[in-house]
Amino acid sequence: YALLPLYALHQDPETLHVLQAALLGGAAVPLFFFAQRRIGSGPAALIALVYLLHPAIEESNLFEMQYTKLAPAFFWTTLWLLYSGRSRLGVVAAISTLLVREDVASWIFLLGLFLVFSDELSASRKIGVLLAALSGAYVIVVKFVIMPSFFEPGMDLVFMYRDMLPQGSGSFG
Repeated sequence: YALLPLYALHQDPETLHVLQAALLGGAAVPLFFFAQRRIGSGPAALIALVYLLHPAIEESNLFEMQYTKLAPAFFWTTLWLLYSGRSRLGVVAAISTLLVREDVASWIFLLGLFLVFSDELSASRKIGVLLAALSGAYVIVVKFVIMPSFFEPGMDLVFMYRDMLPQGSGSFG
């Protein structure tokens, strides 16, 4: 829904592709700022450049729009904000990451666990517990409450793997 206002300006698949490319490439900026705090400007610039030139980043952007590709910009922003002492904005960026797609919640969950066990940041344990709990709750609510309420039988992706289901079962659950 956050993309709708921009898409409304020019309703064309290319609009989504440009937005994806801008966010995927723009993710190098918060990645640079995060790395700069940790290892200095020169190595951070190299890391950002390697990110931009990585074949998986380039190739994935050539063919189709996928929401998961929007997440790195928000995730790197989360890391940068948390490591620069802006915890509240970091949590907002983490929530923005979660809103991209339900499967990127694992990124925020693992970041939360890292913060719980890390001694690098002040208040890292509290923020880590919050992020891990928030992403875990988000997955549970989205995958097991919201998404099933919109599916009719046969609409979910289980039909692709129906031959792998146990005999007499209608789901992997």
